Amino acid sequence: MTPASALPAVTPDDLLTTALERFATSDLPLLPVVRGGSLVGLLYRESVAGYVRMREMLGLEGRR
Repeated sequence: MTPASALPAVTPDDLLTTALERFATSDLPLLPVVRGGSLVGLLYRESVAGYVRMREMLGLEGRR
């Protein structure tokens, strides 16, 4: 097992690009979302990739 402190993570306030960068540097299928040292959620690689693809198909790449 990998210690939680060694896992790449994001906070709820991080931009999606931060999560994409963290996914790019690991082979993990998910990223923990942490606030104040507590786990508050999980981001799944496939879900994020699907979201990005959907925005591209809708022509929303430049919008927030």
